[in-house]
Amino acid sequence: MEMKRILRLSFGKVGVTRDVDAEIRFHLEMRAEEFEREGLPPAEAMQAARAAFGDVDEIASECRQIRRRRALVLRAADALRDLGQDLRFAVRSLRKSPGYTAAVLISLALGIGANTATFSLVNGVLIRPLPYEDGDRLVHLDQITGDSTPISAGFSPPEIEDYRRLDDSFQGMVEYHSMSFTLLGLERPKRVSTGVVSDNYFDLFGIEPLLGRTFLLGEDEIGADPVLVLSHDFWQREFDGNPGVVGRELEMNDRTHTVVGVLPPVPQYPVENDVYMPVSSCPFRTDVDWAEDRDQRGIDLFARLEESTSLETAREDLSKSTARIQQSHPDLYEVSGLVRSEAVPLRERLVSGARTRLLVLIGITGFLLLIVCANVANLGLARLAGRGREMAIRTALGAWRGRLFRQLLAEGTTLAISGGALAVLLAWATLGLLVSFVARFTTRAAEIRIDSTVLLFTLGVSLATALVLGLLPALPDRARPMDRLRDGGVASQRGGLRTRSTLVVGQLAVSIVLLVGAGLLIRSFVRLQQVDPGFRAENVLAARISLDWSNYREDARVGAFADSLLRRVEALPGVTAAGVGNKVPLSGQGPTRFPLQVEAWPEAVSFNSLPRVDFQAVSRGYLQTIGVPLVHGRLFNRQRPDEEPEEAVVSQTLAERHFGDQEAIGRQICWDWENAVCVHWLDIVGIAGDVRHYGLDSEAPEVVYLPFETTGWRDFRLVARNRWDPTQLADTIHALVHAIDPTQAVVDVRTLASARRESMAAPRITMLLMGVFAVIALVITATGIAGVIAYAVGQRTHELGIRIALGARRETILWLVLRRALILIAIGLGIGVPAALVLSRFLSDMLFQTPPQDPLTLIFVAGLAVVVALAACYVPARRITAIDPMMTLRTE
Repeated sequence: MEMKRILRLSFGKVGVTRDVDAEIRFHLEMRAEEFEREGLPPAEAMQAARAAFGDVDEIASECRQIRRRRALVLRAADALRDLGQDLRFAVRSLRKSPGYTAAVLISLALGIGANTATFSLVNGVLIRPLPYEDGDRLVHLDQITGDSTPISAGFSPPEIEDYRRLDDSFQGMVEYHSMSFTLLGLERPKRVSTGVVSDNYFDLFGIEPLLGRTFLLGEDEIGADPVLVLSHDFWQREFDGNPGVVGRELEMNDRTHTVVGVLPPVPQYPVENDVYMPVSSCPFRTDVDWAEDRDQRGIDLFARLEESTSLETAREDLSKSTARIQQSHPDLYEVSGLVRSEAVPLRERLVSGARTRLLVLIGITGFLLLIVCANVANLGLARLAGRGREMAIRTALGAWRGRLFRQLLAEGTTLAISGGALAVLLAWATLGLLVSFVARFTTRAAEIRIDSTVLLFTLGVSLATALVLGLLPALPDRARPMDRLRDGGVASQRGGLRTRSTLVVGQLAVSIVLLVGAGLLIRSFVRLQQVDPGFRAENVLAARISLDWSNYREDARVGAFADSLLRRVEALPGVTAAGVGNKVPLSGQGPTRFPLQVEAWPEAVSFNSLPRVDFQAVSRGYLQTIGVPLVHGRLFNRQRPDEEPEEAVVSQTLAERHFGDQEAIGRQICWDWENAVCVHWLDIVGIAGDVRHYGLDSEAPEVVYLPFETTGWRDFRLVARNRWDPTQLADTIHALVHAIDPTQAVVDVRTLASARRESMAAPRITMLLMGVFAVIALVITATGIAGVIAYAVGQRTHELGIRIALGARRETILWLVLRRALILIAIGLGIGVPAALVLSRFLSDMLFQTPPQDPLTLIFVAGLAVVVALAACYVPARRITAIDPMMTLRTE
């Protein structure tokens, strides 16, 4: 009776209501009979029974809820029991097929692991909110100057004050620029990247210090005590994470600075700094010549949008403020050139360099996962074909078809979850390499980690894969059990063969897309390697030396230091040449652009329309040391009479572009300006070969080389060419610098060859990642094709045996089987090649001198796919030649 009631309850609300009403009615009738035996009339007895029972509707409702909950609990218990049975059966079944289980788990670990790793990159860089308070309202402000060559100019101190006074679209506006200073008080002098900021800089970003405090209001005013805030990485690297660093005194620029705080690990823009100081502590920012000069730009501004202000409104207001500032100083801006302002979300600034590569990576791994899913589905179909009679017998004996589906789904879920767990381990193992790759394009790389969001993504991908594993193999099998038992499963096997062939075609098409992408990146990288950088990197060592401004204010002292160092280095055994310059090629330094004015150009040319070219300060031996050829003319005179004009050497591109067929040597160009009027002319005495200073994939810039001793450049690079391994000079150069001045630091010591390799690291890693994924996809696809052909051969063994017995040549039979493979390959090529032509355009920004629709790459990939596919299917197809017709017929 109890079981019948439970079964009725399982049919829903109507059954529960009917059952409860019947029980209440039965209870009232029994109670009324008791009252009738006591002498009450039937009507009064029923009223008394109702009164004694209570509110019938309320009790009925409560009973219905109790019974529904009980039925739900019983159904849940049954479902959990069935699930446990299904999972135990799945584990036992998979243990009986270790080869199949291992193949599926390895495939899933590769496919899901690649997606987990790349999604962790995308999540950390593109999806996760900025680690700042209301980070989406933070913007970076800039000024753009120049008509012919627009460049980011930044702001001057007077312009900053004007914008703060005029613009009401922002809650706050803080300044920032980065400089390099020597820090004393550590084990040895340390050159540190220093962020020079407003006192409320960290307040604007909403950054709370990890230790101590940030800057107080008023600490950026002249006369305030010098203080420092350390970045998290610098604190860990130099102080081993010692919390006692707060309060420590360090020396910088001849002043004692107190460490007041340590920052948490947050991304820094535009560069990672070691320490931060308020503007009052910076000797350059407080210098009157800079603080009061509107032309002395180079400072970045960050601001926070007002709550009620949109970005477009803020941009309009900023443009109006720019116009008002220029109208207030017409003489200055008309002469030196007008500027335009822009406001860009900070998030965009942080991630723009990495977005394209990350989206391409997630697309590649998504394609790889599709191939993996198709492969494991193919494996599942092959396994299900071997279990066809088992499934038919179970169905014939009364097994519910839905239960069989559920068991297949349990197997798929077990494999997918296990593969997902392995995938997380694989992603965790490779995450460090991927983070170092992404760090080349964004400072948000420090935020990349495998967190709950990434784990949920992996779980979702695993469950989706479980559906493919569990349901797809069962879809082709719609035959009735008795039919399958009667024909041995041949009909269902034909349906399975069609499905497997379709999956293989899809695998091949996606593999071709990945192979084309990898081929394009390989061709691009090869062409990049073949580029002539314009210098000879072999056996050259470079070292950065940044002289302390407080001790080397005079240009003469800078020149004396450089000259003394060069003489000592040139005297070292094995050194064949040495020089100094304000930068070395491929070092990551940006250009130092100034307007180019030739003395013969008409005066009507406006200052703002003058071309901007790169000015570099080098010693006489610098070009020879790094192997830049002198095309024409000569180098600077080492001992030049004071009455003679200063000299310059220009690059070949500059000479050809601005002088054409005319002789460049002997012409004069301007080097120094005051109010857009040239006050310092240089004689061109030589033409040097072009150098790709800023990347092998960038055009050689137009360069003017100035004599180093006339510029007073304090932050310079020493280069030395050695007959032997140049790294042997590193310790000696440290000793020579300290012998001249023990307070000076030597940093970034490396060979030019390593700098060249480092400049190619990003395209190299991108190419390797794409290549590895493409090779994995091709191998998986090849095994899939081999499996389909082997399946087809096994299915037609009886037919082919009869053909051979009747006299068919074995070569004809072999061609009969290979023809099917060729059809699959042709269809895969027909889908994959057009898809590759469409999708390869997303790689345009990562290709060098290689069109996205490169015909040679397409031809090579198509040929490679055909060869690999035919090789994969030849082995199972070759089994045909070993068929014994009589044995085959007897077996059947």
